[in-house]
Amino acid sequence: MDNEPTTEEIVVVENFLSQKEIDLLMELHKTTKLTRAGVVINNKTVYLDEHRKCTQGRITGGSEIRKRQRVLMKDFGSKYLDFKREDLEPESSYIAGKYEEGEFFNWHPDWGDDDNNRTRRVTSVMQITDPNEYEGGNLEFINGIQASKVPGTLFIFDSKFHHRVTPITKGVRRSCMLFAHWTGNVS
Repeated sequence: MDNEPTTEEIVVVENFLSQKEIDLLMELHKTTKLTRAGVVINNKTVYLDEHRKCTQGRITGGSEIRKRQRVLMKDFGSKYLDFKREDLEPESSYIAGKYEEGEFFNWHPDWGDDDNNRTRRVTSVMQITDPNEYEGGNLEFINGIQASKVPGTLFIFDSKFHHRVTPITKGVRRSCMLFAHWTGNVS
């Protein structure tokens, strides 16, 4: 599995979300039950506060947005990872991430197998919080790129690519993540 294609390409889609869609996702985010977020090691969730400190939950709404996003994720996998479009399956719900003062997520990839033995290969992150509402909380990539904090911006990248969220120093940062799983065939 380690010899699979990989890329440092990051696709940035500014204004992916309209203000109405940002408001919808923010409302869904605020009403989603969130729990302590862990990290998966050997297919088991563990809680390592020195590595990750935040909360998360599943958002099932926003299907029209997800439909557009899924197309872009499949395009990314096909173009940059040489996967057949039909062999990438985006998840059916968002992960709502919430970072409050002092919370963070150190360097990590998203790549790996989930509970259903599917391999996570394409990651997308949507910024939904106004950057005037928080400080810190930067989405940074191992190659030195720092993601824009403009609400409505979508980032798509290889799940093997290391990234982090720096500590929040003031306020609350909310984002929505969606992952696509590889089902097994390289084109």
